[in-house]
Amino acid sequence: INHELQQAAVTALGDRRGAIVAVEPRTGAVLALVSQPSYDTNIFVDPDAEADATAIETDPLAPLVSRALDELYAPGSAFKVVTAAGVLEGGAAGPDTEYPNPQELDLPGTTATIRNADREPCGRGETVSLETAFIRSCNTTFGAIVLQVGAGVLVDAAEAFGFNRSLPFDLPVARSAIPDASTMDPAAAAQNGLGERDVRVTALHMATVAAAIANRGTAMTPYLVDEVFDADGELVRRTTPSEWQVAVSPATADVLTDLMERAVTSGTGRRAAVPGVRVAGKTGTPEVLDGPPHAWFIGFAPVDAAATERQIAIAVFVESGSAGENASGGTVAAPIAQQIFATWLGVSQ
Repeated sequence: INHELQQAAVTALGDRRGAIVAVEPRTGAVLALVSQPSYDTNIFVDPDAEADATAIETDPLAPLVSRALDELYAPGSAFKVVTAAGVLEGGAAGPDTEYPNPQELDLPGTTATIRNADREPCGRGETVSLETAFIRSCNTTFGAIVLQVGAGVLVDAAEAFGFNRSLPFDLPVARSAIPDASTMDPAAAAQNGLGERDVRVTALHMATVAAAIANRGTAMTPYLVDEVFDADGELVRRTTPSEWQVAVSPATADVLTDLMERAVTSGTGRRAAVPGVRVAGKTGTPEVLDGPPHAWFIGFAPVDAAATERQIAIAVFVESGSAGENASGGTVAAPIAQQIFATWLGVSQ
């Protein structure tokens, strides 16, 4: 944990419920790990603080639960990074490939439909490129893409990023999941391709997804402990960075990086931009039953980091209702990410 970055993340999240995870893509080192609401650990060792400890244990906001590690959430459109990876990795499409651009996408076998956030098509034409659909986060087009490629491509892509597997870490982590392709009808697959319906993920895992793309397709094993010393100050163990998953090829990672950078320069992630720095990212605003949506941002910076320069990948998650009724990934999570990027890169805001 980097103290300055951890403090910046705590300050940026403020009193909102949620989580922030920052990872070094080349090593997997976790530089910040924040969950709010939090608590003072001293109350559990202070004999005069028993009442405070009881109050925390019974608090309906569950401060003892880590929203970074323990809780699983729908990732919303942040998951379109994974969906796009599946389409690109198979070689069946590129950024310029055209897909349908309906105002509403009727899902087969059901009366349900998929709409874009503004209830409008993504542009004026009958088709739209994968690049434009990603930058503008077009739900209808991404739903149509999944209907074309099928659930198998979607699940394979998610599992390549480690879904349905235990994420190795120093602390227990809930397992991110996507249903088996054989259990999904086309409508379910289309909705899951938007990061809705049945897809669930931890904030740590989404930071790992962003880090894998930054690391040209390879996800490193995340870790908290760098070195361990004995009572005499002698080094006992030093963590050696190790690969966890090869999520996509370097070529696909490069395309995804370009798409994510465009999403920040001219798309839904504009509020994550840092002056003079190339930032890549993707927003997400998953719907919540009987409540306001969650807000997500995943990304990394600088895009063009030199071999000697420390890059950072992050996931910002703001829980339903804790940032206002009209919160979105672009309006709430992206500005938080911008503050963290600026702190890490030493850029004045």
